[in-house]
Amino acid sequence: MLPDDPLKLNNMSRGNIQSWDFSELKNIGYCYKPSDWKNIEVTLIFKLLDSSRSKGEEHSLSLVTKSITHSELDNEYKKSYDEHKFFCGGASYHNNISNEGHIRMKKEQFHIDYEWERYNQGLTVGDIYDKIIGFKGIVYNINDTAVKLETWVDVKNQGKGPYKKVHELIDNGDWGDNMKECGAEKNGQAITWGSPIVIIKANDFKFDIYDVEIREINPNMQLT
Repeated sequence: MLPDDPLKLNNMSRGNIQSWDFSELKNIGYCYKPSDWKNIEVTLIFKLLDSSRSKGEEHSLSLVTKSITHSELDNEYKKSYDEHKFFCGGASYHNNISNEGHIRMKKEQFHIDYEWERYNQGLTVGDIYDKIIGFKGIVYNINDTAVKLETWVDVKNQGKGPYKKVHELIDNGDWGDNMKECGAEKNGQAITWGSPIVIIKANDFKFDIYDVEIREINPNMQLT
């Protein structure tokens, strides 16, 4: 467990964050240590109990990867080019499922600056209330400039499988318009570096968790 405090992250005695600059992180390949998750599969088995106040595009349950910290806001900490841009640690990918069972992907360029797909009424896994379901986010590098996101679900067997792929998206380095703010080579740069942090984020969801599994994967092997 790492502290969600950029100053502590940047000055830990047994290692620190390698950089807050996206071009440097692309070359280094990881935020914290070589053991960071880069090609990752996150599985959440849960039951949605209530989301009665959820409205609009922002409300969902998210599996958040490739990130390091979401404590500093861009509009509060853009003081000068000489200071660390801690808000850049919020760069991440989000595999989303809504309270209505709709699926989408989001990219957080930094904290807080999102690019996201709109929910597609045809892209749904159906009613998820009061059901134990398996929700799997898979995020892996295709090469040194592109990342693929996949969402798999099991809504029939309480997360025991088999899982079915319901959505995928490839970030070819052209998804976004503002990543140069954090030193990226171009504004849509893919987040190819690894991170030791995985976040389960829920906006106005009340839910039970039955299992969480996180593992590094070989992207060249097909999921079974």
